Amino acid sequence: MFKHKLEVIELHCEDIGRDSAEIKKPVLIPLRLENDEQKAAELRKARGEWVLYGTASFIIDRIQQYIDAGAEEIMLGSVPMKPELFELVNEEILSAFNK
Repeated sequence: MFKHKLEVIELHCEDIGRDSAEIKKPVLIPLRLENDEQKAAELRKARGEWVLYGTASFIIDRIQQYIDAGAEEIMLGSVPMKPELFELVNEEILSAFNK
């Protein structure tokens, strides 16, 4: 879905003579770290496949898909407000992108 939206932006930019590279390409995605894959699948089905609900490896793979599609900035929403959960997201997910 994200890649398609970027393609639409590029087409509109072509129509008006604007360089689409001038436009930042951020995405805000709800996140829920859930080790029970069946529960995560049910949540995605209820809320939409674009949400990042699942295991750390599922979320890492999905974030990489957004990067590959052209996302320049990824903001994660719905991160629980407990310090230990912030640490868990940082250790299990964000650390995969610290290269």
